[in-house]
Amino acid sequence: MTYIKKYTGAHHHRFFIDANTGDYVCLCGAVKGSEKKELKYHNKTQKHNGHHYDSMFEAEYAQALDYSLKNKTIEKWDRQVKLDLKINGIHITNYFIDFIVYHNDGTREFVEVKGMELPLWKLKWKILEATFEEFKEDPDDFMTVIKQKSWGPPKKRFKK
Repeated sequence: MTYIKKYTGAHHHRFFIDANTGDYVCLCGAVKGSEKKELKYHNKTQKHNGHHYDSMFEAEYAQALDYSLKNKTIEKWDRQVKLDLKINGIHITNYFIDFIVYHNDGTREFVEVKGMELPLWKLKWKILEATFEEFKEDPDDFMTVIKQKSWGPPKKRFKK
């Protein structure tokens, strides 16, 4: 069934059932339940190479990793890897590290890309630092936090 956008301004949706799909659809074209909600921290999700990233900064870093992979400066990389954080054998929480970069020398770099450092993230990061030995496969594996303000080419400063 084809719908034409009738209203251009804000209005109260009146939903009707689409006979073909069973969806609740307004005459303006909106489907019930598909309204976009503003994200909690005002980040903008981004798509790169068919994967969704939580922020544009994270997608830019993935693009930089793809470039490094193409130039063969790294072996491979994984995204959103689940790490089970345990203390004394007891599961505390899961931590999804943004990237694990496999370098050509056999070491792994656990990379967290951060725009805003929140208290919960700081707590989980401290637990990860304390238990990092159990995730190491090589003694030279290491962790890196890349902050949005400190990443990228240097900004040009203009004199006033």
